[in-house]
Amino acid sequence: MIAGLDFLLVAALWALPLAALPVMLHLLFRRKTPVVMFSTIRFLKQSARQTAARRKIRQWGLLACRAGLLALLIGAAAQPRTRPAAAMSAAPRNLAAVIVVDTSYSMQLRDRGMTLLSRANSMIQELLAGALHDARVAIFRSSPPNAADPQAPLLAAQEAGELGSRIRWTPLVAHAARHPLVNRVAEAVELLRRLDAAEQRLIVISDFQEREFPRPLPPCGRAVAILLDLHPAQPRSAGVTRVAIEPPRPMPGIGSEVLVEVAGQAGSEPLVVLTIGTLDGRTLQRSDVRAARVDSSGFGRVRFPVRLPAERWLVLTASLQQDDDMPWDNTRTTLVEVPGRSNVALMSGDEFPAARKFLRLALDPSEGRASDWPLAVRERSTFDGSDDAAVAVVSSWPDAPAADRLLSFVRGGGTLIWFIRPGLQDTWSGLGDAQKHALGAMLPGEPATDGLENPSSAGVATMTDPLLDGLSERRFQIGQIVAQRFVPFSAIAPQTQTLLSLLPLRPSPGMTPFGLLYRRSVGAGTAYTFATVPDGQFTNLATHPIFLPLLVGMALHSREATAAQNVELGEPVSASGHDLEAVEQLWVHGPDNATYPGRIVNDAQGRRFVFDGAMLPGIYKWSKPGEAQILTATNVQPPAAESRLAYRSPAALAPAGSNVIVARSLDELNGKLAALGEPKPRWPIPVALVMVLLCIEAMVAQRRNTSSH
Repeated sequence: MIAGLDFLLVAALWALPLAALPVMLHLLFRRKTPVVMFSTIRFLKQSARQTAARRKIRQWGLLACRAGLLALLIGAAAQPRTRPAAAMSAAPRNLAAVIVVDTSYSMQLRDRGMTLLSRANSMIQELLAGALHDARVAIFRSSPPNAADPQAPLLAAQEAGELGSRIRWTPLVAHAARHPLVNRVAEAVELLRRLDAAEQRLIVISDFQEREFPRPLPPCGRAVAILLDLHPAQPRSAGVTRVAIEPPRPMPGIGSEVLVEVAGQAGSEPLVVLTIGTLDGRTLQRSDVRAARVDSSGFGRVRFPVRLPAERWLVLTASLQQDDDMPWDNTRTTLVEVPGRSNVALMSGDEFPAARKFLRLALDPSEGRASDWPLAVRERSTFDGSDDAAVAVVSSWPDAPAADRLLSFVRGGGTLIWFIRPGLQDTWSGLGDAQKHALGAMLPGEPATDGLENPSSAGVATMTDPLLDGLSERRFQIGQIVAQRFVPFSAIAPQTQTLLSLLPLRPSPGMTPFGLLYRRSVGAGTAYTFATVPDGQFTNLATHPIFLPLLVGMALHSREATAAQNVELGEPVSASGHDLEAVEQLWVHGPDNATYPGRIVNDAQGRRFVFDGAMLPGIYKWSKPGEAQILTATNVQPPAAESRLAYRSPAALAPAGSNVIVARSLDELNGKLAALGEPKPRWPIPVALVMVLLCIEAMVAQRRNTSSH
């Protein structure tokens, strides 16, 4: 046999001696030259010798062509083939392989009775026990090992290529992938380049989602790339991708909306139910079933009107009402922190009875009958500073002692909401210095008396504070607020924001707008100043739709509450806020009832406690060591992007110029490897030579016949 070449039917080569048959027949049936008596042959002897020599050359050439023709026909019948390269053999000895396996949440899709992740797990174990049993193997999951994972050392050893008899197999577990899987493939290719192995293989096991492969695979060098595609032909799945409350800072007892977003097949209408519960699992409210029609973008949305109860922590859960092939995303939650109940002191004299009535109804529409209302309102003639917030109509400036009490209350963390009577600015110049100092520390600026040629103005919102979230929508028509008379302020103090501004109905060129509502930070508290009184002779503010939610929102902001967090798996869990600045240690309690210490981080985001090991979805609660009180909480959810199933063709991702095998199962892979291991027929060359010899034989025979005539 020739090096690198053998024959499929070796027995046919025994017929090669038959190639000598034309020579044998020629020798056996050679005709003798006839002797013809002629009178004079002297002139023909030399010509006969030359003609006989040429005829012998043609005859032996013809014999050689016929013998070669038979030999090549016998060789073609034996089916010559070349042996495959060693890199494509089934079980090479010096082999290094890197397996990149997709462990993202989309791999939990069920197909033919098992999840794609379980199928990938079985494939890897079969490969390790079979084709890769004597190879050096590294295994890359979707994300590098998390230091907080107890299996981190073992996973790191597997990723470094130390998998062998001394390293036990760790079953695959779904993790949130923070980066596309193609990045991990690039890391695997780089590892293969550093390995000294005669043969190399890159094996990628995935469902090949678009988000995991936004670009083709990198060039694999001399490695053989094997792409195992696990995605089903027609996945049956829908999932909740978002649950959000509007406005983001909700208030108990006041209507809000919950937006639920669903991913699924275009044209489908998944049924959704919204549940409002507590941290300990109690259900407080449950909505009716609503359908979310999925449009051509692959998403559908549905809104639920809600009235939140007076609970600090509320868990909003949106659930699909039908089963599908990927159950993990059929439910999604959002954690909401509702401001706690506040005690509000309402102080107003007899000068504006209509304003007092409007304020009382806006602060508590049920007048104490609704137990879930977040404000406990008490009317007071004098303020003693024992409440969380104070609301006052200022018809005359408080004297110096009263102003000092108010200033001390606000600096200590309280909230002051006061309405300044128009015209009161005219008396400002007559106040004493101590009185001006105390009042000036809470007012947005100094009351002005000039520049009011056209006091009738329309209110326009400026979005400078979370207090106005949701209230600037068109349906609230903030621009319809009108103030016939108001108190202008000049020289606006630092740490002051204008929340509602006033523009003259008949503005003059270059006129600067004044403010209707100001917010000023004073120490640990807040002072809100309305530049008018909610009375019909001054403004229509009291009858405007934003008056109630605006007033309640200001009263509820009397105490800073650490905002609830909603993050996805893979992101750190943190706790921060003024209440935690002096705390030296916090513990976080996970959904598995395990307790972990939080580490203190000081950076551009401020001082906070951080926990990086949140590996399970659920509620993580923060508390001080040895205390049961929950200081803050974080809701950790699976990655929403994994719910939308959009696949790519692995063949389109294959790097150019690489040896690539695409298969959907190990059986298909083994079949393709076996086909690649089969020697390749090399018939074209023998057949071409046969055709050439046939042509030569025909030409020689034609000339012979011509010569004989």
